[in-house]
Amino acid sequence: MSTQYKKNAIVIFFFTALYLYSRFLLRATGDGHPQIVNVLLLCGLCSFLFTSKRTFIFAIPFFILLTLYAPIGLTYGYPTYQYVTSLSATSVGESLEFFRLIPVKAYVYTLLLLVAPFVLHRIALRFSIKPCSNKLFVVCFAVLSFFSSGAFLFLNETKASVEKVNKENRELDSYVNTNDWLGAKQTDKTQYDDYYLVIGESARRDYFHAYGYPVKNTPFLDSTKGVIVNGMESAGTYTIGSLRLMLTLANTNTWEPNYNRNLIGLANKAGFSTYWISNQGQFGKWDTPISAIAKKSDKSYFTKFQGYNELNVSDFVLLRTLKPIIKRSTAKRRLFVIHTMGSHPHACDRIKDMKNPITVTNKADSYIACYVSSIKQTDKFLEDLHTVISRNSHGRSFSMIYFSDHGMAHRDIDGVIQLNNSYVSRYHHDIPLVKISSDDRERKVVTSQKSGLMFVNGLANWMGIHAEQIQPYDLFDGVPDSNDFGLSLKPYKVDDPAIDISAAISSPD
Repeated sequence: MSTQYKKNAIVIFFFTALYLYSRFLLRATGDGHPQIVNVLLLCGLCSFLFTSKRTFIFAIPFFILLTLYAPIGLTYGYPTYQYVTSLSATSVGESLEFFRLIPVKAYVYTLLLLVAPFVLHRIALRFSIKPCSNKLFVVCFAVLSFFSSGAFLFLNETKASVEKVNKENRELDSYVNTNDWLGAKQTDKTQYDDYYLVIGESARRDYFHAYGYPVKNTPFLDSTKGVIVNGMESAGTYTIGSLRLMLTLANTNTWEPNYNRNLIGLANKAGFSTYWISNQGQFGKWDTPISAIAKKSDKSYFTKFQGYNELNVSDFVLLRTLKPIIKRSTAKRRLFVIHTMGSHPHACDRIKDMKNPITVTNKADSYIACYVSSIKQTDKFLEDLHTVISRNSHGRSFSMIYFSDHGMAHRDIDGVIQLNNSYVSRYHHDIPLVKISSDDRERKVVTSQKSGLMFVNGLANWMGIHAEQIQPYDLFDGVPDSNDFGLSLKPYKVDDPAIDISAAISSPD
């Protein structure tokens, strides 16, 4: 038995040495990173040539010739036109200088490559190693082939994916690692069974007909009972910059977020079941800080696994996810956060499936028409959401808030006026804020400045939650803030009001 073990060990050693020889020989020809499939092919060829006296005699001159190029190949790579012309055009002294630039270790490797075939050939003859008839040799070759094949690539990709997920989860935890709310609880002001917070995207309120825009693009908000606030100011001019402050207990002096005191953590501690349903991305430069908050909810759903621009998915898909959740019977109060794509640039992409979008007769206003249409589509989304809630909540009372994370500024690009974040204006902060509840009996519009830096305080008041760190703040009382926390002092000097396209509309709105 020990003799068999010894023979098996020699076969494994022979195969390993043959594989390493093949790999180094390919590197010697100038291939600095030989693919494993090429190494295996050369290894297979060498296994036949080195294990027979007859084939070895014919093969050895070829391997010696390849090995003689090794010092150059290991140092400079493949033989190129430049190398050949340089050697042929230089003197003997210059050629010698060329070889002196080659490091000593390259010559050592060359010597080993010259000796290796003879050693391997001797081992094969001494122990009668035949590639085809030796089962262990075949198994070794097959195993290595498997590891280099697509089958093993699946395992490698799986491992890489798991590592990536773990890394992304660690990054999420770096934002929200504790829940620092103290004494959070529901009160007698917690009057509804379900609360819905709809986050819009890139929507300026001066482009809503409900706020006075001349194009009728908000039929639902124009007529529904509820409270419309004219004066809500976002906490930032881009998604992360705004939501990280509006969804956490922001420092109003430094305008810095506190991720450990976020809306989801507050609702969780107060005993709500929490859900986050998003048409934005989970991971990426512009997504991770917000999804870190989202992931702390009891259940989170994302239409995109990577960044927000991974796919162009309609916001209406979110309703299909929401509907079966609403239908579930529960005695707990619930908070649903629904994060839409809304009017995110490029607005024309957002309305590709929209029926009867608003169009114009001139090129300059074509993008504005898309933007105005995207707001009309958001209005339809809010109407459908309201319908889904009303029909599927089994009589549970509810309240729904819609707001946008920020606005945008105009920019002329090749004769087309667009809306994006190429620069900021005070209109970036002018966002809509609407509250619609199941017990509303009238429609009310209030004009009062409200700060996004106090938004979590206002949401806590809306949900009837008390916590030690929460300040009393009513978003819908119609009383203007006496302090805007320095917003009016920001150097936004651009006068950038909405552009009226009503005269250029080419189809019914």
